[in-house]
Amino acid sequence: RNAIETVNDGFVLFDRDDRLVTANSNYYRFFEAIGAPLTQGKSTYEEIMRSAAKAGLYKSALGREEDYVAERLASYRTGNQTHEQELVNGSWLRVTERRMSDGSMVCSGVDITELKRREVELEHARIMADAANQAKSTFLSSMSHELRTPMNAILGFGRLLEQKSEQLTPEKIANFAHHIVRSGQHLLDLIGDVLDLSKIESG
Repeated sequence: RNAIETVNDGFVLFDRDDRLVTANSNYYRFFEAIGAPLTQGKSTYEEIMRSAAKAGLYKSALGREEDYVAERLASYRTGNQTHEQELVNGSWLRVTERRMSDGSMVCSGVDITELKRREVELEHARIMADAANQAKSTFLSSMSHELRTPMNAILGFGRLLEQKSEQLTPEKIANFAHHIVRSGQHLLDLIGDVLDLSKIESG
């Protein structure tokens, strides 16, 4: 008795007929708080689950109390089960049920609310990271197009100047040179933007 009282989580033992044999204070307080008083040697697992469901304790039982009780009983009778329960107040319990050789059942309930909160935070972080990677891929795809545009202009007008054709009047040469310089400046600005982004990402 002293040993199970030292357990921080809820602990209960049912006999082979599913009647409550003993439990620690945490288990008693948990169910008495919702109006389900427990009696050793009398209260059964089914009665406790039904009282909890009717009191609206479990989120998955709301509006389907009898179905929920039937599911819990089916799981309980198979023995050696571990499942997670979300309470209506937003907290979570991990319930473990282990059948012993004489047919009795040991059950424990561990508060895993903080663990669930961290799981949600990690999932949110993963979604944000995926979105950031997608944005980066979109950016790089767009940037590669933006970089090609002025580069193609530089190469195109440069090749025209290489031809040294008689049709290249001083005015045309000056015009081509103007396009090359303007495209080169545009390209330089884009490279500067990429470097700025790199600095931001590196902190």
